[in-house]
Amino acid sequence: MKKLKILIVEDETIIALDLRKTFEKFGYDVCDPVYYAADAIETAEQERPDVMLTDINLMGEMDGIEAAQQIHARFGIPIAFISGYIDKETMTRARVVDPIEYFVKPFNVRKVLKTIHRSLTSDD
Repeated sequence: MKKLKILIVEDETIIALDLRKTFEKFGYDVCDPVYYAADAIETAEQERPDVMLTDINLMGEMDGIEAAQQIHARFGIPIAFISGYIDKETMTRARVVDPIEYFVKPFNVRKVLKTIHRSLTSDD
């Protein structure tokens, strides 16, 4: 049985590593976390994850929504967003990719895990 693969795009190293550790503990294959939107696009093309969990605010010129739009359009990868806050304008921009969920920091890592798991296994 193929392990489900997750791409974590988060510019806060502690959060990225905590998410990675939790997903791996529960049997997921996790790509090396990336911190920049451009790296997320490259990693998604190379690794073809089953889902991407991305912060909205990232280091670099492009934000997580822009990266998610490109990744979702090119590869059809489902997206879940995490952010310190989500305002109406940001929410409107993010809706373009029909995200699985929006998680506001600080979030419960187990809730993220359950939501991602449910979205990845609901088609079975």
